[in-house]
Amino acid sequence: METALVVVLVPLTCGGALWLWHLAPDSRQARLVIVALWGVLLAISMIAGEPWVLVMGAATVMMGIWVYGTWRWW
Repeated sequence: METALVVVLVPLTCGGALWLWHLAPDSRQARLVIVALWGVLLAISMIAGEPWVLVMGAATVMMGIWVYGTWRWW
């Protein structure tokens, strides 16, 4: 059951965040709100417990890989 939650919810979470990110192309404030909401979801998942920690942890890793692959400034 946990594997199914991770497989389904991680792409939905990352896709939703990326979709919101691209809806606000030149708005720094909107993008900061998106990052803040991601942090709130991460905190809520840690409070909620077992399957949600796995989902948000995997989603955070996927977003980190996306940021690393997309925004290599070094």
